[in-house]
Amino acid sequence: MGALSGVMFGLMMHFARSGYQALDYGLQASLFTLSRLAVPMLAGTVLDRLGYPAMFTALALGMAAVLALAQLGGGG
Repeated sequence: MGALSGVMFGLMMHFARSGYQALDYGLQASLFTLSRLAVPMLAGTVLDRLGYPAMFTALALGMAAVLALAQLGGGG
């Protein structure tokens, strides 16, 4: 988990806009932390109610949505 946090910090600083590094870092770090808290809870709820196939499908669809948004955003 420590290595992942280091990679995420590096990526957040790489994609921060010049002159807005503190603002961009704060926003990105907050979203990253929120997702680290929310995704396991949501995945567990889906797993308990609908089973493993539904959980895997929900996580795969979520990742596909993230990738689509990243492509639309242009990455910088």
